[in-house]
Amino acid sequence: MLDVSKLHMIALSLFFLLLVPVYAGSAAARPIEAAEPAMAQRGWSYFHPPVLGEKPVLQGVPPEQELSPQEVSPAPETEEVQPVSVPVRGSVSLGENSMDTLEPEQIMLIKDYFFYYFESLALGEPQDLSLLFAEDSASQAQAAMHTATFEVLTETRKMQPVDLCLTSCEYQITIGEQRLRENGDLMIYATEENTQEFAGLPGVEAQTLSMGHAFYMRETEEGWKLTKHWQNEDFHLLVSDIFRWGVRDENKETDVEGSWEFARDIVERILNEARRNLVGREEELLAYRGETEDVPSWDHDYDRQAALEYAGQWIGERNPDWPAYDIYGGNCNNFASQVLLAGGIPMDTVGSAQWKWFSETPNSGGGAWGRSASWAGVNEFYQYAQENEGYGLICDLSSSYFDGQPGDLLQFGALGDWKHTVVIAEVVRDEEGNFVDYLIHSNTADRKYYPASAYPYTDHRLIRILGWSE
Repeated sequence: MLDVSKLHMIALSLFFLLLVPVYAGSAAARPIEAAEPAMAQRGWSYFHPPVLGEKPVLQGVPPEQELSPQEVSPAPETEEVQPVSVPVRGSVSLGENSMDTLEPEQIMLIKDYFFYYFESLALGEPQDLSLLFAEDSASQAQAAMHTATFEVLTETRKMQPVDLCLTSCEYQITIGEQRLRENGDLMIYATEENTQEFAGLPGVEAQTLSMGHAFYMRETEEGWKLTKHWQNEDFHLLVSDIFRWGVRDENKETDVEGSWEFARDIVERILNEARRNLVGREEELLAYRGETEDVPSWDHDYDRQAALEYAGQWIGERNPDWPAYDIYGGNCNNFASQVLLAGGIPMDTVGSAQWKWFSETPNSGGGAWGRSASWAGVNEFYQYAQENEGYGLICDLSSSYFDGQPGDLLQFGALGDWKHTVVIAEVVRDEEGNFVDYLIHSNTADRKYYPASAYPYTDHRLIRILGWSE
């Protein structure tokens, strides 16, 4: 019987050869492919863990049917597979720090990953990545975790009241530096940018910028395969953090079936919480009667326009006047604090609740030196907003979720852990003035005009910025 994984690789290679220009050249940012794939619904039978010692098979190909490449012929017109009508365009190029020694198969493996990721978004169904990863248990645990992240993202999007079906998607991948690790794995860095458009938000171009990826791969008997992949993206970290520590705690690092079961459990926990919280949000919206007016008083207004101008400028790059915490858990709240400062909210160096950054030295006491944890920490900033009295930030934490204005902050979390802070850029309303969604700006992941509902987080809370007092 023909190895189905090899048949898949042959078919996928033919796909790219037919639709993608052949890689050539050695200049900086050298294009590898720029194509609009016909995203046929040929996805894996998703989230069914592979039987140990066997390969998962493609849907529609009976495992007992022996095929060879010579026997594959075009389907009759009446049975032709209709492509998904979502235009997905992608390009992959070699950046200035990449080497010319990369093999085509190594580059193809990276292409395959992004193909399945964006196919998951376009189809609204998570694609099984197990064939892209090596067969050892640790690599297959990574496959389970990645398939789980795809399912959390696609399924939470389908739950939302706003239609988040893609109408268009364009992405650009730049391959960067490569390193050979001590265990023989090749590590390849890449940067992703994409623009997504959604059916329920016509005219909105949601951008993701400067998304970092690290691909770890090794050559096996079946060719180059992934052993691990990391990306500096919120939804990926939401699942991977739980998975990584849970697999270690439960000693499932060498248990493929156990890894898939644990990933399945994470998905169910997140999706069940998402369903419960969406019911509560719908009830809140039905009871909503307009902006909450019972709020604290303040001395000086918040300059929302200045705040938003700053926010729009520092997405995809970092202000060199400030430190960046992307590799220390994320730059999101550091970015949000800078936005508030640009909007006229002064640092608070007095009292028991402080909000400041003067240097990297931790300082929870008074004085205009050091930094408070509230500057860059999600939970710590919320605690400052709760406890501050007198001088400094005046905000409202009791308002309805639907009271937000451009320049206000949202915080996202799941399973009891608040993980992300974003800045509201716009409030989307329908023709009758009813709330539809928030569009946000953020760091780590860096996003512009991105729908708040497109995040897979299950918990949301509004920090309504009012101004500041003497």
